Parts: sequence; structure tokens; C-alpha cells
Amino acid sequence: MAGKWRLLFHRLFAVLSSGQRFWKPYRLMSRRLRRAVYVLLGCIALLGCWLATPGAARLPSPRISSPLTAAIAQTPPTPISNTPSAEQLEQTARERYAAGQFQDAAIAFQQAAQQYQAQGDLVQQALSLSNLSLSQQQLGAWSEAEQAISESLALLETELQQQNTSARQSAYAQALNIRARLDLARGRGAQAIAIWEKSAAIHSQLGQTDQAMASQISQARALQRLGLYSRAITLLQTALEKPGQLPLSPASLKDIPDETTASELDQWLRSVTTAANANTVAALQTLGDSLQIVGNLKQAETILQHSLALAQTLELSEAIASIHLSLGNVVRASAIADLQLKNMSVKQAVDQLQKPLSPIQQELQYRQTQAAKQFEAQTTEALADYQQAAMGSSPPTIQVQAHLNRLNLLLDIQQTTEAEATLAQVTPLLNRLPPTRAAIDARINLAQRLRQMAKTATSQPAAKRLQAAQLLATAQQDAIALGDPHAESYALGSLGQLYEESQQWSEAAALTQQALDKVNAVSATNVPHTVTDADLAYRWYYQLGRIRAAQGDRQGASAAYQVAADILQNRLSLDVVSSNLSYQFAFDQEAQEPVHQEWMALLLKSANPSQADLKQVREISTSLLNTQLNSFLQEPCTVASPDTVDAIVEASDPQTALFYPVILPDRLDVIVKFPGTADLHHHYSDLSGEQLSEILNRLQIALEEDYTFEAVQELSEQLYNWLIQPVASRLEAEGIKTLVFTLDRRLQSIPMAVLYDGQRYLIEKYAVSQVLGLQFDRSERSLQPGELKIIGAGLSTAPTAKNVGGEDITGLFLPLNYVREEMKVLRELAIPSTTLEDEEFTLANFNLKLNEQKFPIVHLATHGQFSFDPKRTFVMTADPTPVDVDQLAGLFRVRGQVRLDAIELLVVNACETAAGDDLATLGIAGAAVRAGARSAIASLWTLDDAPNVSFTQTLYDYLRQPSVSRAEAVRQAQRALLQNPQYRHPRYWAPYILAGNWLPLTTSRSAGSADSSTSN
Repeated sequence: MAGKWRLLFHRLFAVLSSGQRFWKPYRLMSRRLRRAVYVLLGCIALLGCWLATPGAARLPSPRISSPLTAAIAQTPPTPISNTPSAEQLEQTARERYAAGQFQDAAIAFQQAAQQYQAQGDLVQQALSLSNLSLSQQQLGAWSEAEQAISESLALLETELQQQNTSARQSAYAQALNIRARLDLARGRGAQAIAIWEKSAAIHSQLGQTDQAMASQISQARALQRLGLYSRAITLLQTALEKPGQLPLSPASLKDIPDETTASELDQWLRSVTTAANANTVAALQTLGDSLQIVGNLKQAETILQHSLALAQTLELSEAIASIHLSLGNVVRASAIADLQLKNMSVKQAVDQLQKPLSPIQQELQYRQTQAAKQFEAQTTEALADYQQAAMGSSPPTIQVQAHLNRLNLLLDIQQTTEAEATLAQVTPLLNRLPPTRAAIDARINLAQRLRQMAKTATSQPAAKRLQAAQLLATAQQDAIALGDPHAESYALGSLGQLYEESQQWSEAAALTQQALDKVNAVSATNVPHTVTDADLAYRWYYQLGRIRAAQGDRQGASAAYQVAADILQNRLSLDVVSSNLSYQFAFDQEAQEPVHQEWMALLLKSANPSQADLKQVREISTSLLNTQLNSFLQEPCTVASPDTVDAIVEASDPQTALFYPVILPDRLDVIVKFPGTADLHHHYSDLSGEQLSEILNRLQIALEEDYTFEAVQELSEQLYNWLIQPVASRLEAEGIKTLVFTLDRRLQSIPMAVLYDGQRYLIEKYAVSQVLGLQFDRSERSLQPGELKIIGAGLSTAPTAKNVGGEDITGLFLPLNYVREEMKVLRELAIPSTTLEDEEFTLANFNLKLNEQKFPIVHLATHGQFSFDPKRTFVMTADPTPVDVDQLAGLFRVRGQVRLDAIELLVVNACETAAGDDLATLGIAGAAVRAGARSAIASLWTLDDAPNVSFTQTLYDYLRQPSVSRAEAVRQAQRALLQNPQYRHPRYWAPYILAGNWLPLTTSRSAGSADSSTSN
């Protein structure tokens, strides 16, 4: 029975695709009616396959067919008049276009063009043909639209050659706008951008500022489509600024977060909206959309609110609805970004609000509960904006998108009843949209939501999957008609994902490969040239990897994962740079980590992976760290490879073991490299990622409180048992003294020194270091003791009126009462030192002193913060503006120009990681890279700077001793604090971490060893 239904399905699709003569009545129907027939027959066939398949679990085998050419029905429109003139036809056509009667408008424009041709008015004929193309675009008659606009431009170019008048230039620019719109709709974004640029230039030359601005706005939206957000932002700022007006400082809005205060932005907005019109509203909204995508969320919301106020003043109903949609998006993005800074996912926030907590849990999880409540308030606001945008008076396209975004958010926060109601609202609206790229994207979006709903549906999940399959088939057909390979690839790949989830591997693989072929054909190479190409290509290679893995094709899966990872690594060379990386790191967590983790999971699937697989897992883990650091720095940065680190251990420190923890969805794997052997040790623990995250979150919170002694030991002992205990006896037997970790991001917020074996902390037995992406090699020469010199700088006063990321941080930091004592310690060391204190510690003074002589050690004692966002990674000086990680390069730039010696060690005391930010250690690595340092010592948190004095004294007492490693010196400084009853709690000694080169700073010519005080 199932075979008969499948045969019927294939025949129906074949008939719809064939255009055979006996199907002529169908071909004469309007496109909308044809689609309705197509949908009805397709649904019958799909439903039949479903009912005939045991268990109703499988989807019918896909058949990809070509659609009938969409055309305007050749039926006469409503009579206009007995003998209308060309001008009357033109006016009527415009009225019917405005009313959405696109078929009647197209015929009227065509008749007007014919009459203008008979009159010999070729310019007006060309304009009517341009408008005819515009009407045909609305109908999805793409071939006819191409022909009409080509004829229009040819006429105008001929006319311009004969007489180059301003009227003809203006008509030509208008036709170019319609040509560009068609190109963008058909997936030719780069071509559309060039045409809009040409159109804007013509309008500007003619003094048509409004028309020029409209072309620039369209160009910016095309740049957005291609992922070129920074270019779009710069273009929009240029479009908004008036002649003679002072531009916003700095030159580009993409730098707003750290440079521009809210008052300065408000002043700029008031200046650019003088004598504002609809174009100004559109430009501000488009600017806000671009800023939201690159992560400048506060600025995006400010600009969008300003745009909304203008639209309401001007009574622009369509713009008001559209801006509410944009505001909903930015508020939702802000909610997710705020959660991320608290180290929480959306699911964790929802769960946090639903589960009852004991009093002690409430105390420990106060920060998370507050974050969850804030998220709830933000999502309520976003839902209200979406509801406002979806009002019946809004344009259908905006209504559909608002309902879809609302549906997506409702599913995220597990509001299934409201989600079902929203689904019922959006479906009929979607069927009324013309077959444009927006409609294709909407169908694919809805199909993905249906997939999501099917996973948790208690009834009829198969029906939702079938509905999703039909939506994707329609989207793919419309994409073919549109001639947009990106849209077709998106539809095909999404359909492949649906088959993947139904475990129909052959069909899923075939569709995914077709999706890849489409996107690769666009660039004529397997290397993506645009963000759109890259995002689609990575998505489908990743999907193909999953499918091949499920099919048992281990080699094919690994190859696909490799290509996906390479695309993500190379994505940095494309125009996705932003000044605030919440967007970038959200993408990293949604894209990079799953690709790398599933690739590693494939290699670790066996209980006893081969040595070759274990070695590859180490390389993948390092590659992920490299990708994250590159994203942070927004430039290529080479990470020390596992082979390089192995060679350093064997040659310089053969009492070091290397640890590579790998967090997978259902287990924690640990790979250990012991010295003196090429073989790698492997052990794992069965536990879910959620279980591990819960332990890590609780431990991170407990480490920063002084009443949590038992909680810290209990939680850190669990972590010790997973990471260290299985090799504890071997570590002791082989005389290991140093443990070097390459950590998954979720472990980076926990200092490994605090791991507890039930009796002692790890730091009491071993020196500890992290490889955070810093590059070093065997060629690095250790210094002679006489070469050691320190430059120290400190700021004891609390910063005032400081602006970071658009936020005033005045009052967030208390005075550092022990900075002067810390500087005194440096001056009294046996190591020569130069210090700058308080008002002396300016960038100019620091640079001057830094370049006077060789300083292998830079020691900063000042307020600051490390974050996953470079603009929120900063240190304070006596200057008015904080020094962020990018400006650190400027802090050391003169030195780099006049000196070749490297900074061996950067010590940053009193700074801390952003609360709950589990990617913040990238800030430490990034700061070291920007400073040109081979290693860095920094604190993950700070509550009191008093321990820094003792830590600093002990640290340098050991660092100056020949052959004492940097890791050992940090260990001894932490042990000194631990042994002080005042500082026994890990909150005081645990935050100090060492990243990068852990080897000794100095060696004596006699190769002397460390003194006896370094023993355990």
C-alpha cells in the first residue's frame, strides 16, 4: 500500500512539473491558484504516504521538481475606461499597485508603455516598463520582470546617449533602483549593491537628496543580506549626516560601545533628525537592525526607540509596525546576551524560575535567580513588541515575521499553549504572501518551528513534520522560480534536516548534498566568499557530518566535520567584525562548539579510542581554542599546537603532564599526555552536560563567598574525581610536578588549583598552568638572573565617571588600599624595578618608561575586568578613558617599534573576570597577546587587594631564583596565602591563574636547580 501512495506522490509531482499539453487548464490558472492546487495535491500525496507507512514515522522520499513559470493571467482586468490615455493608464496602474492589485497594475503599466511608445515618448515608456517590472516582481513573474527592466534600461541608455538631460538621468536612476531590487530578490546581492551605489550617485549629482538617501538605505539593506554589517553601518551614518554637521565621534557607529556616551549618541540623533522624513525613519531603523546584529544592543535599542518616536510623529503606520518588530528582536537579543554574561542558557533561566529552591540554594543561586527574573521581564517586553507589530493594520510581510518571531520566543520559554495559538494565526497569513525571498525565508522559518514543536508534541508530532516538509517543498519550488540559489540551498538543507530527524539517512544525505552543491556553485569554489555562503556551507557540511556518522561512515563524517570547522575558522576573514562580540560568541556557541564537539564525540565513541583518534581529539580541542581566541582578537592568532607543547615538555620540563578535558553532551572525557611516552592516556565519566554545568555554576558562586568552605570542598572534590583521580597514582609514581591544562570554555572559569582530593587542594601537590592560546616555542631563551627587570604601575583611587561599553561604571569599584604597598614591595625586591603610582600612571608616562630599557616583566595593580567581549576587557589608568584589550596594543606599540625583546610575563593584579562570564579567560589571553607577552598571571575575581601584597612578595622571591618555573612560583605564592589563617578560604588564594609559558624565567649558566623551599 505504501508503495502505491509513493508512486502517486511521484506522479503528481511529475505532472505538476511537466507542462504537458493535457495539463493546459492548470497552466492557465493564476500562480496563487496553481500553488493552491499544488499544495492540495502534495498534501494528499504526503498524507497518503504517511498513513500507509507503519508507525507513521517516515516521510515520503523527496522528489525535487521544477515549477511552472509564474506569469500574469491573460484575463482582462476590470475595465478602466473606453479610451484611456497613457497618463490615465499610468495613474490607474499606480493606484492599483498601491492597493495591492498587482495583476491589474501590471496590465495597465504594460498598456501605458505601449501608448507611450506609439506617441514616441520613450522616456515615459521606459518608466512604465520599470513599473511593470516592479509589479511583475510582486507577482513572482521573474522572467517577465527581467525582460521589462532590461528593455527599460536599454531605452534610457539610448536616450541618454542622444541627449544627457537631468530628467533622463533621474529616470535612469529610478530604473536602476528597480533593477537592483530585482537582483537582490534573485540572490544577486553584490550586483544589486553596485547598482544602488550608482543610482545614489546619480541622484546626489542631481541634488535629489531624498532619492539618494532611499538608494543608500536599500544598499545598506543589501549589505545586511550579505552579512556586511560594518559597511552597512558606515553607509547609513553617511546617509544620515547633513552637510556642515559635526559627525558622531568616532567616525563609525560600529565603535560606539567604548567611545560614545549615551548623551553624545542622543545629541547626534537629535542633529541627524532635524527636518526628518520617512527616509530618516527608515535609515535609523536599518541602522538599529545592523547594530543589533553586530551586538551593539544598547545603542541599537536607543536608535530604534528614536526611530519609533519619529514614525509616530509622522504617522507612518507601516514603519511603526516594522520598528516594533525590530525592537522585539533587539530586546530579545539583549535578554539572551544578559543571560550569557551570567553564564546561563535560556533553558537554565526558564528552569530556574520553575524549580523550588531551599534557603541555602536560594542564597547560593541568588545571582542566577535574579538573572532569570530579568530575562522573564525582557521576554515579556519583546513579546509585546511582536504583538504590536503583528496587528491587523500592519503589512502582511511584517505580520508574518512578527508572528514567527513571537512563536520562536514562546517555544524558547516553553509557552506551548500560546505557541500553538500563534501557529494558527501565522499559517493563513503566510499563504497570502507573494512568492518573494521574504516569503521563502518565512516558510523555512515556520518549518523549523514545526520541527521544534514536533520534538516535544504530545499528540500528532508526525503531522507537524509533514506540514514542515510541505512548507519546505513549496519554498524550494519558489526559490527555483525566483532563481535564488541561496534560498534554494536553505530550503533543500532544511528539508534534509527534517529527513535526518526522521532517521531516513539516504534521503537526508541526498538533500544535504544538493544544498551544498547549490551554495558551492554560487562561488564556483568550495571556499565561501560571503558570510551568507559561509553560514550555509558550514551548516550543510556539519549536517552531512552528522548524517554520515549515523550511517556508520566514520571517515566521511570526519571529513565533513573538518570542512565545517575550516569554514568557521576562515569566517573571520569575511566582514563580520563587530565592536561588541555578543553576536560573534553566540554564533560560536551555536556553531563552532557543536561542530568541534560532535567531531570529537565521533572519535571518542569507542570505550578505547585508538591513539590516532586521541591525538586528533587533542588537535581539534586546540583548534577550537584557537578559533575562539581569533574571534576575540578579530585577527588570526596562532595557538601553540599539541606537538609544540609536547616537544617543550620533553626538552625543558619532563616532569609535566598535559591535560585535555573534553565536555560532550553525555560524558566528560579526559586525555592526558605523560612525559617520556608517545601514547596518550584516556578516561571518561558518564554525566550529562547539564549535570556538569550545574556543578561548575555552583562552584563558581561558592568560590566568591566566605561562608561556603564545605560547599567549595564538596564541589571541587567531585571535579577532582572526574579530572584527576583516575590518573592520581600514575602522577605520583612518575614524579610529576606540573599540570598544564587545555580547558573547555565551561571549565575556564574554575581555577584548577582549587580541585580537592578529600584532604588537600591540587595546588598543595602540583604547580598548575593553562594553555589559553598563547604561542611559545623551544627557541625562546631563558634570561640570566641579571637580566630581570620589572616595570610596575598602580592606581589606588577608585575610577570616577568612567564609561565602558556605553555604561557608567562609577561606583562599581572600591579604592585599592594596598596598591602603594604593593608598589613598595616591587621597589624593595632584589629585582631592579621602576614604578608609576596613581596620577603618574598615564598611558603617555607608561609608554615613555617602558621604552627606556628592557623590562621582561610588566606588573599592573589597578582596577579592570576580563570578559569575552574585548570592549569590556579593560584596565584603568589615571587617564579619563579605560584601556581596552585593543588599546593594549597601543599601550605597548612604541615598544614594539623600537625594541625586539619580548615581554616574558604580564602580571595584572586587582582585575577580575566579568561575573559569571565563562569565556572571560579569553580576555586574559587576549590581553597578553596584545601586550606581546609570552605568559600572563591574572585573577579571576577580586574582593580585597590586601592578599595581593603577600602574593606579589612571594611570587617574585621565587621567580628570581634560577630554574624555578613560573608555574611553581605562582604555586608557592598561593600556598603562602593558603597557610595564612586569614586567607585559608579559596576565595583569597585560588583566583590567580597562570596562562601561557609556564617554564622558568631565568636559568643560571651552571644550570642550578631550585632551592629546597620548592618541595611539596
